[in-house]
Amino acid sequence: MKYIVMDERDGDLFTSEFNTAEDAIRKADLEWTHLTEKEKRNRSAFYILASVNPDEDAMDHYDGDLVKDYKEEYHDK
Repeated sequence: MKYIVMDERDGDLFTSEFNTAEDAIRKADLEWTHLTEKEKRNRSAFYILASVNPDEDAMDHYDGDLVKDYKEEYHDK
């Protein structure tokens, strides 16, 4: 799938994949808003990536452009 929600915490990376940016943003917005302030601070990263190669088995599947970086926006506040 093309759009990947990346949630990194405690050295682990959790991903959810979506066909459309709208679906990925909707899901990530919902997840991010339900986190406590402590949980948000403890995230190493939380963002949406537009994969350069939607083939989930491809070596470059996790390469791509940043769609939205929740952690960066959180630090700016």
